[in-house]
Amino acid sequence: MRLCSRRSPDSDFEVLRTIAGEVVVVQEWRFSGRHTGPLLSAGPVPGPVAPTGRQVRLRGVSIYEAAGGKIVRETMYLDNATWAVELGVTPWRRRLGRVMRSGSW
Repeated sequence: MRLCSRRSPDSDFEVLRTIAGEVVVVQEWRFSGRHTGPLLSAGPVPGPVAPTGRQVRLRGVSIYEAAGGKIVRETMYLDNATWAVELGVTPWRRRLGRVMRSGSW
């Protein structure tokens, strides 16, 4: 999420839930911020994506695997389709954007 923070200096990153085991930690998180820097891509849309100035919200899950007391792998799943719609860079953005703004998702 460091990349997102550089592209969105007013960003906020919130951990919603953490589940920890002996060698695996899972975190559900939410990122929000204004898109002020170029992106290599925005989900299903190939990049680069020029700054849009739009406010975006993105949810995701990170899975951390540990060995020897150190994190050895992070796997991240995030909702790239929502991100692309909020940036306004998808052909279906009008219809999905209305649904997302209505709060019914």
